[in-house]
Amino acid sequence: MDIQTLQNELLNQRNINTQLPNLGTNAEGYLFTRHPNNVTVCFGPNGGPIVPAVRSYPNASEAAIYADVYFQKNRAGDFKSGHRSGIVGMNWRCDDPQCICQKETDDERFRRGVYIGRRA
Repeated sequence: MDIQTLQNELLNQRNINTQLPNLGTNAEGYLFTRHPNNVTVCFGPNGGPIVPAVRSYPNASEAAIYADVYFQKNRAGDFKSGHRSGIVGMNWRCDDPQCICQKETDDERFRRGVYIGRRA
């Protein structure tokens, strides 16, 4: 999956017709975009989507398409994965000053955003 495929799927499955921005690629090679309902979606170096703000999801492509829905299902509190805000920057830190990611090292934030809680 890539940005264009996600745009097509948002239109086909959710009737969302919005141009997704290319927000850039970070040092680890992840391309960042923003779901129309303000949740960050990334595409890894191998093309697979991830939604770093969401604590867990069984299917990465579905999570990218329904990023806002999955994010709303996050439970309140600090966990090893996910974030308190749907917007996650290229440094894997979200924009909520109360999120645990604000106190984590770069490596901890990377693991939080990319690996922990992902089963896809």
